[in-house]
Amino acid sequence: MLISVQHIRHATSILTINGKRILIDPMLSDVGELSPVPLTRNYRRK
Repeated sequence: MLISVQHIRHATSILTINGKRILIDPMLSDVGELSPVPLTRNYRRK
């Protein structure tokens, strides 16, 4: 099994497993899907 991880930017990565690529990017979530960032002043859901 061949696995590689390519870090693109701040929170974006590409995971490749046996030639299949998976894009990992939390900003592709629906509005309000993500919890607020802990220990910050902004308590709105992202």
